[in-house]
Amino acid sequence: MGIDTTKPQGSTTGPVRIPAQHKAAPRKAAKAKQAATPPSPPKPKRSVLRRLMALWPVAVIAIAVGGFYMYSLSDIHKAGVGDCASYDAGDATDPYSRASCGSDSSTLRVLQLVSINDSCRDVAGATQSTRDYSTGETTQACLGPKDADPANSINVAQKGDCLTGADERAQRVPCTDPTVAFTILERYNDVAKSQVGTSCTTVPRATDAFAWTWQANGTGPQIQSLEVDAVFCLERVKR
Repeated sequence: MGIDTTKPQGSTTGPVRIPAQHKAAPRKAAKAKQAATPPSPPKPKRSVLRRLMALWPVAVIAIAVGGFYMYSLSDIHKAGVGDCASYDAGDATDPYSRASCGSDSSTLRVLQLVSINDSCRDVAGATQSTRDYSTGETTQACLGPKDADPANSINVAQKGDCLTGADERAQRVPCTDPTVAFTILERYNDVAKSQVGTSCTTVPRATDAFAWTWQANGTGPQIQSLEVDAVFCLERVKR
């Protein structure tokens, strides 16, 4: 009895092989479909000039805004000696602005223009400056109260000068002036705040002490100082 090698009808023992003529048919159909689809017409290219024209309104606005910002930022640096200015404590970026001397907003006057590397503290009448590390300016304006007389300024008062008082309203006046209240016996510069109260204890005849500090209203990096700019040891004038 021999082995029957005939497979039952419809049964499979492995993958069904597709006749070669059926494999090629889909590729031919795809090629025929591609050949039947006409190519899309090329999109017209926009010229460089047209693209630039489309962008010019944006560029004009950007230049205008940037120019206005730079003008306002450096406005005070265009001021001259004698010009007036206002100070906005709420504007940390650019607090100083030029202002008409007759306006209510002008409270300061430009007393002198000095190099950014120099100090305004020795300028008679100056109480603050426009020093700004962010604008790239090479000069700074030394400012003081608009209506104050620099000759009466306390920031340049020295030993032997006379004052009308011992507070922020004090003025330097001739010692023959009837408003004199104190004579300066000694002046100490850059005194630690913790030592202000004892600075004048060793000065003979000193009855009062007055500390004067520069108004740090400039823009740019601000460091809280641990010192006062000057301590005046005073003798009260007897009437």
